[in-house]
Amino acid sequence: MAAERAPTATTVSGYRTNGDIESEEDATLIYGTLHQLADQAGTCSQTRGGNDYKTWFFDGPGAEQAAIAFIAAVTAIAKPWWVITPTAQPKFHR
Repeated sequence: MAAERAPTATTVSGYRTNGDIESEEDATLIYGTLHQLADQAGTCSQTRGGNDYKTWFFDGPGAEQAAIAFIAAVTAIAKPWWVITPTAQPKFHR
């Protein structure tokens, strides 16, 4: 019997300032584009978020490769202040 693997997680933090979306462009990027990139990467099973971060969980066969593809795609379009980590925990520079 194969052992069940925990989902692979990727967190994008710092994508909001003051806890609010500041423009229509930001809303489209955060609520549209990032989700499209996760879908294109494959195996995205869920998202969870806080006030200024969101974590995408990739599950099943190919989860690690999907997370890597997602990280690369998000990094290519990320705002300079975003922090992208290959973990389920956000990383803030304080």
